Amino acid sequence: MPQKPNCPFFMVLMWIAVIVLSLNCSTGIVESPDPGIVKVTLRANAADTLIIITGDTLITVDGDSYHVKIYQGKAYTQDSIFAILYQNTSEYYEVEHNYNLLKRENGIYKEYTIFESFLPPDNYGKIRFGMIAYFLLLTRGYAYGGIGIPMETPPGTSPFIEFPINFTIEENRITEIKLEIKPLQSVVRYKDIFHFVANMEVISVGSPY
Repeated sequence: MPQKPNCPFFMVLMWIAVIVLSLNCSTGIVESPDPGIVKVTLRANAADTLIIITGDTLITVDGDSYHVKIYQGKAYTQDSIFAILYQNTSEYYEVEHNYNLLKRENGIYKEYTIFESFLPPDNYGKIRFGMIAYFLLLTRGYAYGGIGIPMETPPGTSPFIEFPINFTIEENRITEIKLEIKPLQSVVRYKDIFHFVANMEVISVGSPY
């Protein structure tokens, strides 16, 4: 009479085989890396405080204003793939933001965070954004009656500014790009019109800590 197989022992062998096969199989799914953050700040140059308007030499003071609009920021990888930059990490759609470049805090021009956005880890080679200046108010002009100067982008030129700059985004780390503008030197008079021609530069790239 044939002997019946030992069922418990047979089941144990089957489970061992299943475990071994599972360990040797790949699902083909690769986990995406966590994003990093790029932070872009903008501040007016502390030494840019003087402008000549119709023969008057004017120095900026508290209460003056220089209004600009910044929008449509993008960061480009070395392979020219772009990612949208948002003003803060809670934004999920593009919004225009306005800033007063002559606003002061503790006696110095205020530094603004114009972008703070998640980016995939990669090597990047450029940032780009639109910037329009539309009004300069100097309260000490014309014997303290104040001077208001509307500004515009020169005809035939783009309001978008590009900075070729190499930076790396790493997982769960912040990379900070500091920009500086000379706002008064960016005002160019043409006949009776004042044009905004941005005089800006990158002053540092790295960790904010």
